[in-house]
Parts: sequence; structure tokens; C-alpha cells
Amino acid sequence: MILIKIDSLSTQELRNIAEQEGVEGFDSLDRDDLIVELENIFGDEDDSTPRGDVNRRFLYGITDYRGIDKDVQELPGVEELPETYPNTEIHLLYKNPSWAYCFWSVSPQDLSKLQEKNVSELFLLVVVDSDKGKEEFEVPVSVEDTDWNIGLPMHGGRCKVSLMVRLDEKALELAHSNTLSLVDSYWLDHPDEITENDELFKVYLSMITTKEGQLAESPLIYEIMNIYEKEDLDRWHK
Repeated sequence: MILIKIDSLSTQELRNIAEQEGVEGFDSLDRDDLIVELENIFGDEDDSTPRGDVNRRFLYGITDYRGIDKDVQELPGVEELPETYPNTEIHLLYKNPSWAYCFWSVSPQDLSKLQEKNVSELFLLVVVDSDKGKEEFEVPVSVEDTDWNIGLPMHGGRCKVSLMVRLDEKALELAHSNTLSLVDSYWLDHPDEITENDELFKVYLSMITTKEGQLAESPLIYEIMNIYEKEDLDRWHK
């Protein structure tokens, strides 16, 4: 459930909700009066909620009265996303020094051409360029895929991803992403420092641990594990 603050909504959003709640003269009420009216409605609907928690009563009002089985499209300001987009595009976002994320769309026209040629696989061409060198590698994807996580082989520099297809043994570019500037990571160059600081290590772990408790791939973690393994081996040999 997403927590919504009543005073963070626009006047038009408040009017939309007031109209759905059957508030008389909603279109002539100003912002302050709309908030008062809605606070009264949602406060009456949930008397079990502490009186001081107006935002939570308001939240329960907007989500509960519609029913769980109803379409989320009924919420004010929510529009259904299209199943396809008119352009073939690919976009690249930065996640952390070790990972980037890209997503793309293939236009119906291009998709039709691919189907005519019985193309079922595409590939991502990832180019990472920095002062430390240049690396290129391919990631196979299917025509049905629309996004991918990209493991970065180095930190710092620049990264670009192209959506590619092979036709008649030739590699053709369907679209290329923006060039993404990668941030240098101090910790990737100084893993020994993070191993000596438990609190710092916990902070780093919290940033790469999912809400399910799974640990994301991280070159730094591998480097720290190697340091610990080396220390253990050294102790056994002494």
C-alpha cells in the first residue's frame, strides 16, 4: 500500500476524489475546503484509526472503498500504459557502480519486419569506455524481452548500449541508448578499508540487499570474500 499525504495532492485530484465521494458543489470548493470535506468523510469511515492520523485515514478511504478486485485504472490521474510504443528506442539508467539497467521497445513496424524474416533473437551490444581501456560484449535477448540488467566490467568512464539484430550474417543496429557517465567507486579500489570497518560494511550490504533478503551481484563483495579467504589461508599456513 502506498502512503498518500492528503495535502500533497493537487486541487484537481482532490476534486476528482470529492466527485467520486458525492461531495455536493465539489467543483466550487477551494483547496482547503476540499481537504476538510474529505478528512470528514474518511474520518467517519474509519473510526478505529487514531484521530490524529488524518493521512492514514485518508489513505484507507481512497483505497478500501473501491474494493480490492476493482481496476486500479479507476484511481484519479491513473492511465493505462500502452501495450506497444510507436518507436524503436532503448534507454540506459545507472543503478550503482557495478550495475546499469536498460529498457527498450520495438515499434510494430520493426517487429513485423523481424517476424517476416523469422528473427527470434536480438542482442545488446554493450560498450564501456574509460581511461582504463575499452570493453565490448554482447548480451543475447529474445524479441519478447523489454529490459535487462547490465553488469559493468569497470567503474568510471562511459557506457552505451545498442539494440542489435543479425540479418544475413550482418549485425544491424535497431537503436542505441544515451551515453551514460559512470561514477568512480572509491570502495571498489579500496576493499581492504571496508573489511576493517564493520559498520561501513553493513551500510554497503544494505544498499545491495533486496527486500527479500537476497544479495545482488557485486564485484566488491567478491573482492572482500577473496581478502577473507586469503587471510584464512595465511592463518592455516602459520
